[in-house]
Amino acid sequence: IAGSAEGLHYDTTLDLKVLGFLLAVTLAAALLSGLLPALRAAGVDPLAGLKDRAALGAARLRAGRVLVAAQIALSLLLLAGAGLYVRTLVNLVRINPGFATENLLLFQVIPRQAGYKGAGLAEFYERVQQSLAALPGVRSAALTQFKLLGGAMSGGSFFRLPGHTFEGELKPQAHRLTVSETFFTTMGIPVLTGRGFSAGDVEGAAKVVVVNETFARKYLPGENPLGQSLRAGELKGVPIDWQIVGVCRDAKYTDIKNEVPPTVYFSFRQDSVDGAYFALRTSLPSLAVATAARKAVAAIDPRIPLADVVTQEQVRGKRISQERLFATLCSALAGLAILLSCIGLYGLTAYNVARRTSEIGLRMALGATGRRVAVPVLREALLLALLGVAVGLPAAFAVGRLIRSQLYGVAPHDPLALAAAVAALVAVALIAAWLPARRAARIDPMVALRCE
Repeated sequence: IAGSAEGLHYDTTLDLKVLGFLLAVTLAAALLSGLLPALRAAGVDPLAGLKDRAALGAARLRAGRVLVAAQIALSLLLLAGAGLYVRTLVNLVRINPGFATENLLLFQVIPRQAGYKGAGLAEFYERVQQSLAALPGVRSAALTQFKLLGGAMSGGSFFRLPGHTFEGELKPQAHRLTVSETFFTTMGIPVLTGRGFSAGDVEGAAKVVVVNETFARKYLPGENPLGQSLRAGELKGVPIDWQIVGVCRDAKYTDIKNEVPPTVYFSFRQDSVDGAYFALRTSLPSLAVATAARKAVAAIDPRIPLADVVTQEQVRGKRISQERLFATLCSALAGLAILLSCIGLYGLTAYNVARRTSEIGLRMALGATGRRVAVPVLREALLLALLGVAVGLPAAFAVGRLIRSQLYGVAPHDPLALAAAVAALVAVALIAAWLPARRAARIDPMVALRCE
């Protein structure tokens, strides 16, 4: 398993060495599990065993109770962890990134590798954008410097706002993103005040930028951002002033989990970039237009291939792949642990009922009803489950603290997750004990006494 800016990547190819190790561990566990009962059976005095079968049965029952309680405690631990991971995944899936992710195809082109530079870069991007927008099934096309939610964006750059003074951490710092004039409409990000970019925002015209809500709120509180100057970069030693012409809605770009940073948008015609992504909003399934897009770019310059062709939904899915993997694995392990606990509790309860068959038969012969016989069986299973819960809860709290950094939107001691885990285990315990309890309630007193 390896992490990256793209998300979590894991190789599930079957490894023979790992398979061999698992087989060896399984055989060793099976042998060790049977070794202790075998040694205990070998050390039993036959005469003492025949004289005091009840004492031997009680000893086995005590050991079984300890093991089943431990199973339930471990099941609670895994179930609580699974609940936290599942709630984290649900919270991440429900996040609104601030732009429309459906029917959006992304791919990268790097024209500088083919010798484009300066004004030639902007001209190439313009031709590609127009060609892509004209493709069947494409509603709009836009250029963006980075793939949205791809984990990459320009590092925080320092800016100056003439006429404003800032101290310490309030010194203006924001991410910058170079886009085309169709970016905001293609991505579904509304411009709240002012305007977006236009085809007239070219080199030589007044330099303009668009900022997001966070930038305006943090650095220009209570002021009208429109018309304000933002100083960024230099040209031959002379600072470059950019005029803020619009404020757009906040949207998440680098990561679905992080807060939206202050962001400044530049027009690709005034701020050249060596490579860029194109975003195609389609009326068809996004990947259905990938081949046509590849041909459209090749028709302009066959030397420039399309790279990193992916849908926006796939990009978003990769950003939460780690949480999805953890939720799936932990849920699977919790389910397996619950199944083993259910089997163990059923076996222990059934053994106890079989051991007490004559006692139950005698009670029923003296007038006890099936309900009065079954209730103690269920109560004993419930108490055993509650004992396991009492042991497992502190461990669940400790695990919650350990995985705190991997959670999102949920407390490490989330009461809902813990309550659901406890309720599930109690329900499983009652279900596991129900069949032995029903058998106990249906014991024929005469048959039981004859067997005795």
